[in-house]
Amino acid sequence: MIILLIILGVLAGLMAGFFGVGGGLLFSPILFFLFTSLEVASPVSWTVGTALFCTFIAASSSTIQQRSHQNMFWKEGITIGVFGAFGIYLGK
Repeated sequence: MIILLIILGVLAGLMAGFFGVGGGLLFSPILFFLFTSLEVASPVSWTVGTALFCTFIAASSSTIQQRSHQNMFWKEGITIGVFGAFGIYLGK
């Protein structure tokens, strides 16, 4: 089971790295299957939280790479982030 999870994690990371998205599309079903098979209480909550953490790690790695290549647009990124968070707050 551990070997399978490592392979799927690497595959999801590669998809996230190559396409910018896609890792999250794989993280959630894999984690839901894992938590369901382990009979974890409330597998959906665990899946959402763990998938968000995995996506955060992948995004952080991409950010570090883009920063080292000086491909950062700080003003635009911060503006979108702040207003996006505000929009999510209003929308929920």
